[in-house]
Amino acid sequence: MNENSRHAVHAALAASQAVILTWLATAVVVIFAFTINISSPVLTGVSWQDAGHMATSLWMLSLGSPLIVSGAHISLMPLLLTLGIALAFRYFIRRDSIGGWNEVVGAACAAAALTAIISLSALPGTFTLHGILGAGIIAAGVSLIEWWSWDPPRAAWWGWMARSWALAKPLLMVLISATFVLFIVAMVTGWDQVLDIHSYYLLNALQSGVFTVAQALYLPTLLVWTLAFASGAGFTVGSGTHFSSLGVMTQPLPALPVLGALPGPTVHMPWLIVIIVACGLAVGVLSGGHLKRLGEACGAGAIATMVLMVLFALLGALSTGGIGPGRLIETGVEPPIFGALVALEAGGGLLLGLLFRNQQLHGIIRARFRGAAASPSTGGAADLEDKRAAEAPEDLAMSGPAAVPNGKPEGTAKLTDNGGEAAPRIDEPSEPISRVSDGDADFDEPMAHSDNATARSDLAKRNSAEDGELSAAEKWRISRGLPVIDQSDAV
Repeated sequence: MNENSRHAVHAALAASQAVILTWLATAVVVIFAFTINISSPVLTGVSWQDAGHMATSLWMLSLGSPLIVSGAHISLMPLLLTLGIALAFRYFIRRDSIGGWNEVVGAACAAAALTAIISLSALPGTFTLHGILGAGIIAAGVSLIEWWSWDPPRAAWWGWMARSWALAKPLLMVLISATFVLFIVAMVTGWDQVLDIHSYYLLNALQSGVFTVAQALYLPTLLVWTLAFASGAGFTVGSGTHFSSLGVMTQPLPALPVLGALPGPTVHMPWLIVIIVACGLAVGVLSGGHLKRLGEACGAGAIATMVLMVLFALLGALSTGGIGPGRLIETGVEPPIFGALVALEAGGGLLLGLLFRNQQLHGIIRARFRGAAASPSTGGAADLEDKRAAEAPEDLAMSGPAAVPNGKPEGTAKLTDNGGEAAPRIDEPSEPISRVSDGDADFDEPMAHSDNATARSDLAKRNSAEDGELSAAEKWRISRGLPVIDQSDAV
């Protein structure tokens, strides 16, 4: 036997363990309930073998097999037992580390085959084919989830699904929590009626406990109905009834204590829809900070909404079925309407929350506001300031750093030799400065002074400017034809 075949056999054994364990646990609980209620008139003529057959039919019902008992059509799945079976599959399959399609197929085939053998002990009115297919689907689904959780596909679509599930999963948890709170509130407000219905059966403590456990098997179904009520999609408990936050239409109901929490015909609570939208909005705000780009946030939110729509439509289908004869065959929600409305409300809030946290959208909005703030009047004032600056005298523009935009005059030298502030740039004179001898000096009007000694001093300093011996300020005065003041003469 090669390695792949060995892994497939291990997966098949793991699935078989889950099937056998959950079936035996269901049989033990049902036979125990039969034992403590054997004195009930309803169980007159019923043996423990019949209780065992009933346990198998109940286990098959949780896998999707409807049954007919005394003319009553029972097809509403006890989803709490279904959830327990799925968790058992997950526990045993996870230990064998599913890692290929051959192992997934092996687990599904083993679960279906073993369920087919067990179904031989079910009641005659059980439609076993549905349960056989249900066991195989659950085993295959759990195997795929366990495989892809540690070895995800390398396809691009899986990355989008992973990012979308990172948004859909917390939203699903928040919706389940909010729905559970609404269910508790409904049970508390209708507790008196629940106790009245329960008292009709005249049960002792053990019998009351068994009766309560039997109703608790449908707790996930009741939560789905509660969410359907809050979303406005509504649900039915027999034909001619409809319970929704937008309105209630009721008829005589089965004498089940849990149904005593149903609202009356005058109840209207459309504000419950706001709670579902708020759940999506909160998840989007809290979980959408890592989606920086606008397209990425919208794409992930849209895919998460579609995932929620498919998931809630599936939950609605599992929470729909018959619980008795006649009009009680129609019980549950309309899966497409339920999935679409919940996804529209919760997914819409999720998209709003993602857009509220998106940084790229914030940048676009800020850019739009800045563009609107740049009005024509503001632009005209700026042009006027530029015109006044252009008309400023050249000498004023060079008089200091405040006259230029960057705080430095154009053409300013970096630093002087002594590390001080750079002196103004010496503009080139209109005619080059040439060395002039003492005897050939011919003074123009700007260079004329009161005495010949001063003129000779200026001439010497002009010649020194060419050799670079003067400071930058003296060179600038010489280039302008202005007299150079000798500090020693000033003293």
